[in-house]
Amino acid sequence: MEGIKNAWFLLSGGVFNLSQYMDLVNLQSVTTSQFTLTGSSIDSWNDGISAWNGVTTARPTLTAGIPLFDGGDKLTRAATLNPTVYSLYVIFKNTGVLSKMIMGSSSGSDYLLQNPNYSVTMNVGGVAKSTLTTGLGSSVTGQRYSILAIRRNGNTITASVNDRAVYELTNTFAGQAMLLDVLMSYNAGGFFMTGGVKAVCMSSQNLSDSIHDQVINKLYTDYSMASDTTAMTLFGFGDSNTAGQGATSYLVALASGMSLAHCNLGISGTRLTTLTANSGVARYDAQLNSRPYSDKCVIQYGTNDIIGAVSQATYEAGLVTVVGGMIAAGWDAAKICLCSPPYQQAGANAAALALYNTSTQTVATTYGTKFFDLYTDIKDNGGDTLLSDTVHLNASGQTRWQNGVAATGL
Repeated sequence: MEGIKNAWFLLSGGVFNLSQYMDLVNLQSVTTSQFTLTGSSIDSWNDGISAWNGVTTARPTLTAGIPLFDGGDKLTRAATLNPTVYSLYVIFKNTGVLSKMIMGSSSGSDYLLQNPNYSVTMNVGGVAKSTLTTGLGSSVTGQRYSILAIRRNGNTITASVNDRAVYELTNTFAGQAMLLDVLMSYNAGGFFMTGGVKAVCMSSQNLSDSIHDQVINKLYTDYSMASDTTAMTLFGFGDSNTAGQGATSYLVALASGMSLAHCNLGISGTRLTTLTANSGVARYDAQLNSRPYSDKCVIQYGTNDIIGAVSQATYEAGLVTVVGGMIAAGWDAAKICLCSPPYQQAGANAAALALYNTSTQTVATTYGTKFFDLYTDIKDNGGDTLLSDTVHLNASGQTRWQNGVAATGL
């Protein structure tokens, strides 16, 4: 994967022909050639396939070369798209409140929605069919333009933000097509988004990973997205304590305090070390390593490794793989915080936890990341009273975690 990512510059310019794949929609703003304007108001955005037309009282404006939508602004396509096999790419930035529509239908019941929890939901008939953990937006929205990509093949969805893979929280598609003919808003009211859209591309194919990478690289280059390195998202990478079993994840309040979106990549029951495809070492590259490498990340693993009798050396090697791989890809070590696994009820596994704690701090020191001694903090400031069961932090424990990471200056 890194070879593909690091070769993105070789695929720019005229080498890759984007238009040959985008046969359903190919709206581009890199030049003004596709726009019909009255002053700065967009009368139509025509990609040569089908015009997306403005409404007299609610037209977006072309401002500094970017189509900007203000509340009820919208562009509508005469023919509705409803394929169940496609690849969709949208470069957008939301500058208003969340729970707003990116694309949808004039009926108001089918839409691609950016949610208040910084996920994205695909709705059919007003019913959520798929929810994706994107981390787009923030409590102060509009930090950075991103490429949201959704590839669908029947009931199978593959999604990414820039070149970071996201996973589905829910998936209940059963053959339904999602109708699309409106950009940013719909006639029935509600879900009005405020923000900018630089490009919308849609292929009637479920593009291969290789072609998908070239599409991302082409868009990333054409729209000079590498120049915008504003931090947008705080990632939480770990197991069930990150996911927030039995309590709201520390990640929500921590991200809010940083004016960042949260993206919860905690998966219950997983180890850092290799056992399944959901382990930390197996998934960190696809889910964390993404241009422009300017976001922030808290990593906390180890509880399930200890339960699985994973040695200290193996655990430490796993941390080295993840942290070393992130920094080699382009992450700033100062934007990564490592946390030791938390204390367990009645002092269980104390010896192993102490060893894991030492290894976590060693890796943090070696790579220059932030470090929070979660184990000692929980053990010395309430112990069992900060747990909801034998290993999971309760709301008070999650608050201590949030405050401890904040104090590192991440």
